Amino acid sequence: MDFNYKELETNNLTNTNQYYQFGFAPYLGEYGDLHTWVMLKTSRNSLTKKWSAYPVIKFFKGDLLFESGYSRDNEWDIHLMYRF
Repeated sequence: MDFNYKELETNNLTNTNQYYQFGFAPYLGEYGDLHTWVMLKTSRNSLTKKWSAYPVIKFFKGDLLFESGYSRDNEWDIHLMYRF
């Protein structure tokens, strides 16, 4: 489970983004193995006032995390993280 709430405020505009993410790992792996998560992410932008839900898949191996999802509303949602 994951969640985020972000608020951006300027002189003439306030925008909030929030999302919730739920998922599971389809298998158990040992330390150093490739780990996979299958998730569902729901997000809302205060400018459009619409919720969207889309599938996300995450891969983690060693110090590298890659996640990708796609929705017709948000298009691609891709993150790459390297821990050092």
